[in-house]
Amino acid sequence: FGVHPNHVMESRDAADLPPIQEGEHVWDSALNDLSSQWSASVTAEELAVLHTAANAIVQASEAPDSGIDAAALSLSAVDEAISKLPSAVSARLLRLRDEQLLRGRGFAVLKGIPVAEWGDAHAAAAFLVISRLLGCLRPQNAAGHVLGHVIDLGMSSSDPNVRVYQTCERQTFHTDSCDIVGLLMLRRAVSGGHSFLVSAGAIFNRMRDERPDLLRILLEPIAFDRRGEVPPGAAPWFSIPILSFEQDLLSVFYQRQYVDSTQRFPDAPRLSSAQIEALDMFDRLTNDPALQVKMVLEPGDIQLVHNHTLLHDRSAFVDGNTLETRRHLLRSWIAPVTPLLRPLHPAFALRYGTLEPGKRGGVGHIADLVPVSRWLPPARIDASTKLAN
Repeated sequence: FGVHPNHVMESRDAADLPPIQEGEHVWDSALNDLSSQWSASVTAEELAVLHTAANAIVQASEAPDSGIDAAALSLSAVDEAISKLPSAVSARLLRLRDEQLLRGRGFAVLKGIPVAEWGDAHAAAAFLVISRLLGCLRPQNAAGHVLGHVIDLGMSSSDPNVRVYQTCERQTFHTDSCDIVGLLMLRRAVSGGHSFLVSAGAIFNRMRDERPDLLRILLEPIAFDRRGEVPPGAAPWFSIPILSFEQDLLSVFYQRQYVDSTQRFPDAPRLSSAQIEALDMFDRLTNDPALQVKMVLEPGDIQLVHNHTLLHDRSAFVDGNTLETRRHLLRSWIAPVTPLLRPLHPAFALRYGTLEPGKRGGVGHIADLVPVSRWLPPARIDASTKLAN
C-alpha cells in the first residue's frame, strides 16, 4: 500500500489514505478516569475455582512420574483443569476476551489473585489456566518458554541479542509478537515499572490529520531486527509495515530499538531521512500523555492486551535488595482460536511463522520446540546478590 519511501510524494493530501479510524479501539487519556470500564476484580467464586485448579496442577506437576522439570508446571494438567471449570467462569473470561480485547478497547485488568497467600507456583498455575482458556500458549523464546518471566537480569538493551524485558530500562512503546499478551504482577519494584498503553488508531488519526506524507511511510515495510532468534535459512532481520490494513482493519507492529538495530547488518536497508522523521513522529505521539492510559499494577493484577490495536510501555524501575522488593511479572503469549480473530497483513507471517489461528505468534519457527512452563525465573533471585543459582 502506498509508495516506496524513496519516492514519497511531497503532497500532504490524505484522500488516498485509509479513512479516519473509529470504534472502541480508538481512545485517549480520558479512559484514565473510566477504570471501572476496563478493570474488574475476580469474584470469590472464581477465586475458589482457580485455587482448586491451581492445587491440582501443582500436585500433578510435583508427582514423581510427571516427567517434567521440578520447577515447571504440567501443561496437560492445565488443560485438564480447564475442562473442569464451571461454564459460568469460562463464559465470563471468554466474553472478556471477545468483547473487551478483540472487539473492544483492546485491554482489560483482572484484579485480586492472592499471590502472597497462594505462593508463586499456585499463582502461576492460575494464570496459566486463565491464559490457556483464552487461547493457545505460544513460546516466547528459543527455549520454548510459554510462561515468561519479566525481571531484571542485569542485562542491557545495548546488546543486540538482549530483549528489553530482561533489563530494568524503560521499554518504550512496542508490541509483542502475539495476538494477546497477559501479565501477572507477582511483586512490584521499589520505584517505577509502571504500565502505559496507547491506541494505534488514535496515532493513525493524528498522523493522517497532521502529516499524511509520513503516515504513508509507516504503511510500507520497514526492517526489524530478529535479535538473535533467526529461523533456519532466514536473514537476521525481516520487513513488515508498522501500520497495516487487512480487510479494512488496522493493525500495528512496533519496537523502535529493533528497527534501529537492523542498521548493524550490511545487507539490511538503510533508514532514509524520511523514514526516521516518520518514526520520530510516531514515537512522539506514543509519548503524548493526552493519548495514554497509565496504570500501576499491584501484586495479583492480571493485565491483558490486544497487541494488534495498541502499544504498551513500561517505565524504568529500581529494585530493592530483597526478593519482595524486586519486580517480577509472569507473561503469557496467547493465540485465540475464534472467528473474531483479527485478520493480519501477510508480512506478519515473517515474524509469526504462520497466520493460522492458534499457531500464529511466538517463536514458532523452531522445529520440534517443546513448551516449557517454569514457575521459577531463569535464575533464582537472592537477597544479597543480583542473581544466584
